[in-house]
Amino acid sequence: MKKRTVIMLVMILLAGLLFMKPLFVQADETLKASNIKVEITVHDDNTYEITETIDIVYNTPHHGIIRNIPLENQIVREDGSRGETSASITNVNCNEEYTTYHSGNYYVIKIGNRDVEIEGEKQYVISYNYALGNDTLKGADEFYLNIIGTEWDYDIEHLEVIIHMPKDFDYDKFGATHGPYGRPDPSGVLKKRVDNTMYFEYNDVLKPGEAFTVRCELEEGYFKFIIPWADIWAGIGTALAALGVTLLNIRNYVKYGKPETVVKTVEFYPPENMSPPRVRNLIYGTVNDKSVNALLLMLANKGFLTINDYGDSYEFTLYEKDTAELSEEEKMYYEGLWAKGTIQDDGTMLVKDEDLKNSFYHTIWDIESMIKRTSEPVYEKKQYIFAVFSVLCGVALLARAPIILILMVAMWNMKLYHWLIIAFCMIAGLYLIYIGCHYKRRTKRNNKLYGMALGFRDFINVTEKDRLEMLAEENPLYFYDILPYAYAMDISSAWIRKFEGMMTEPVSWYHGDDFNYFMYNRIYDFESSSTSYERSYDSSSDWSSDSSSYSSSDSGGGGVSGGGSGGGGSSGW
Repeated sequence: MKKRTVIMLVMILLAGLLFMKPLFVQADETLKASNIKVEITVHDDNTYEITETIDIVYNTPHHGIIRNIPLENQIVREDGSRGETSASITNVNCNEEYTTYHSGNYYVIKIGNRDVEIEGEKQYVISYNYALGNDTLKGADEFYLNIIGTEWDYDIEHLEVIIHMPKDFDYDKFGATHGPYGRPDPSGVLKKRVDNTMYFEYNDVLKPGEAFTVRCELEEGYFKFIIPWADIWAGIGTALAALGVTLLNIRNYVKYGKPETVVKTVEFYPPENMSPPRVRNLIYGTVNDKSVNALLLMLANKGFLTINDYGDSYEFTLYEKDTAELSEEEKMYYEGLWAKGTIQDDGTMLVKDEDLKNSFYHTIWDIESMIKRTSEPVYEKKQYIFAVFSVLCGVALLARAPIILILMVAMWNMKLYHWLIIAFCMIAGLYLIYIGCHYKRRTKRNNKLYGMALGFRDFINVTEKDRLEMLAEENPLYFYDILPYAYAMDISSAWIRKFEGMMTEPVSWYHGDDFNYFMYNRIYDFESSSTSYERSYDSSSDWSSDSSSYSSSDSGGGGVSGGGSGGGGSSGW
């Protein structure tokens, strides 16, 4: 048991060492810095003009040095508080040939020529502007900078730092520390002040992995952030453009996409004598098997067939008649039934229930497809152009918001008006996408027919008995004429109940014991048998898938060594 415990402790220790930031790094002995002088001019807006004079001694031939300057900084203070800063680097210059590029969160300055090797002493003078924007300290401002970061690969034998502050500050709060990351040591650092300039000097050797950090806590408002006019005009331009695009799309929606008021008219018959599946398609936008099978009742009403109900089975007798009066879907349905039957001696066609099983669905499918294909346009075609335009504008506004956020955070220059613009872009973008997906203006003709169809459906649902009696007197077959439409719209039960006690004579095309039973049960049996097929593909089919004078500096907040912004590292190449 003890042995197992020891092994576990060793494993935990090794894991901790693996992820722990190294305190010291083996120095690159092929070069060293005999002296580094860093001069910093701090401006009111928390931007720094930095000049680094680096005296290198090459012990072996090298092409030059590489300077890595961090753009994303994790701030750690002695009181345990933390923060993040994002820097931008501009106006880079060097006294030697150099190239610059980004590598992860670093801005890299590579100095030297690959065709030229240097040995002995060489001085490099690097200058650049380092902009941090707003600092992250609550209740105060701060200057917090790693003069030397923990990522320098070679020894630094002497360090001088000169910091020109823009105005007065508390000298006692200006301090410097050195040492490995998170182990600040102020000893050996000399500092002095001349007017608003601070001087620091460190005469001991800074080893690789050791940082030199300077920090000063300043009064709140020490740094003033002036919004550039270019930034202001860019913000105004973005806001006006977003507002203009939003208003334009709202105008387009109101004019071309907003649904017009649907006027329901009281209708006793379907609009323009449409067939049951077409009425259903007009109201619900779909044609289902049930609405197509309602054509059976339509054909019976028109004398094209009779229904023989034997209780446990049924059959249809089809009569050969001129189909000119039928709609296209009625013709297809009638011809589909005729093709399944057996010709009789009297010229009629007999179709039994078993003749339709697992085969008649082809006809139903063809009718559904034809109706969808030949139906008049529901919506105005030109509205789709405006709908797509609205969605694209919404996406563009949503994309604009994070771009502004990323740019401003990168410059650490977020202002209230930036947040307002971002919020407006996001709200407007989502709204434009929403209205773009809700362009539903029907054509004037479709809107009129839609209102008539809704009025017809409501009449079937809510009409009173006295009105039905009046219509039945005018047309004794009114119940049967409307029944297919009620069946197609799933309200046949309500329609049949309304006529209970009013139908004294059975309809001529039905031969059986109980017509109501036939409508409530047998016709559903017919629908089930005539549409018995597998709509989905075989689920067993195989698919494959591919399963980064000087005084001591002991007093004064030098911060955590390596815990400020900047610093980075340097190496030879």
